[in-house]
Amino acid sequence: MGDRKQARAARDEEFRSFLVGRWPRLMRTALLLTGEQHAAEDLVKGAQASWFVALAPGGVGYQSADVTT
Repeated sequence: MGDRKQARAARDEEFRSFLVGRWPRLMRTALLLTGEQHAAEDLVKGAQASWFVALAPGGVGYQSADVTT
């Protein structure tokens, strides 16, 4: 179980770092799309939540392989 927690913590930290590094660009793009600061923040945060779910184990973007012996 410890390995799973460590893997999840590493994935969460990697995702957080990705978003922190790209937040200004994401906000600029969202602001151009919406024209309002609050709407842009809502858009980026909503997309962020969707990405996180999609990348989670079992999510749409998660790749895994089942091996049967």
